[in-house]
Amino acid sequence: MKAQKIQRYYTPEQQADLDIKTSVNAIGEIVNCSQELNSLMWDKLYKGATFEEVRQISYDISQLNVMSGIEIDKAKKEFDVDNIKELNAIRNKYRQELTCPDGRKRMPHFFAHIARQKGFYNPTKKNYTKYNTTMDYVQTVVNGFRIKHPYVKRYLPLSKMFDYITDYHSQHINYEQADEILDKVSMYTKDRQRVYSIGNISGAEKARRDRLMYEHLVLDINQSYIGYSTFVYIMREIEKPEFSKIKNILLGILFLCGNQHFNKFVIASSDNIKEIHQGGNDITYFGIGFNVSLNKIVHNL
Repeated sequence: MKAQKIQRYYTPEQQADLDIKTSVNAIGEIVNCSQELNSLMWDKLYKGATFEEVRQISYDISQLNVMSGIEIDKAKKEFDVDNIKELNAIRNKYRQELTCPDGRKRMPHFFAHIARQKGFYNPTKKNYTKYNTTMDYVQTVVNGFRIKHPYVKRYLPLSKMFDYITDYHSQHINYEQADEILDKVSMYTKDRQRVYSIGNISGAEKARRDRLMYEHLVLDINQSYIGYSTFVYIMREIEKPEFSKIKNILLGILFLCGNQHFNKFVIASSDNIKEIHQGGNDITYFGIGFNVSLNKIVHNL
């Protein structure tokens, strides 16, 4: 394949010639095909396929990447290649694998969101399949926040993600202090709602009053020392449904307060980072052996 750089001039004739040569551009179709094959390849790898089994898909994805660059560069260079012909050849190669038994075309799940936005969502002809790929994982999580009846969330509560056993003792919890903090934040959310419901003041004035109330709340909570066990207790309490309205606000306030419990809460759960180095036999990826070693974490509080 050869590329010839075209010298152009800012004239009506040159502009017309450029418009004609770039009027048929397959960049969208090429990128979409590349994403379909990427989803297919990584889903296969997730399900145990070897690199040899997906090698050809990888090569075709690489070719599509080159083809997309050609489409972009058409305004500057002319190439001795027919991208449409190459694209159709790749599509035909995977047509059977990307077609469902009912005749619908198999598409990545996240394509459904894009199709709805652009008005060509067509589930009767396309089966938007959830592949084991990053983009479909992200779209599934996003759907959980957007749709009226979300999928069943299997998220761990924030407090369950951390190992807080070290230095945590239930007998050291100041329940009165914890309840007071929760009450203060709950009262702030109610006062904030009342401020924004006032009809005879400007939005800027509402925001100013809200900011002052928030700053006062942060200073108020920061005046008293919160013990580590009390801090952990609060982190566990705000996971309860009755505190859902204040959870994010309280997390922000606890982070802003001057103690180091947030750092300690996270660091207590940390572990040494594993590193891999080519040339061993601890693990094997795509037929290549690696050694695994631990990189010890040093914490500075």
